[in-house]
Amino acid sequence: MRPTETPSWVRDARLLRRWFYVYLALWLPGAALFVAALATSSSTWVALRLVNGSIFPYLASLFYAYRVMRDLHAARLGPDGPWAVVLSAVVFNPFLLGFVIPLWVLRDVRRAMQALATGSNIQADA
Repeated sequence: MRPTETPSWVRDARLLRRWFYVYLALWLPGAALFVAALATSSSTWVALRLVNGSIFPYLASLFYAYRVMRDLHAARLGPDGPWAVVLSAVVFNPFLLGFVIPLWVLRDVRRAMQALATGSNIQADA
């Protein structure tokens, strides 16, 4: 990679952030409508369609989260390997705690950007 090229994990992090926003745009209103429908004993079909529609953006977020963590780990900028994304995807329910994985990866991206700006090593700090 030439010094002027942007690392692939930066591009993937941008795509991860976009897919995460799409996921939240579908999941948050769906979850709120679902809870409101349960509280008022009304129909939940709209809420369930929104929540179920959030699965594709969630899977896209996981794909980019895996790629970002793989590249960060290979560059020694991330404390965890890509296996952590896969394990978290298996453990966390995408409809209840799915937002945790992209947030965690985006946090690591922010730390890596700060480490590059200051010249410190994240692996040594973790």
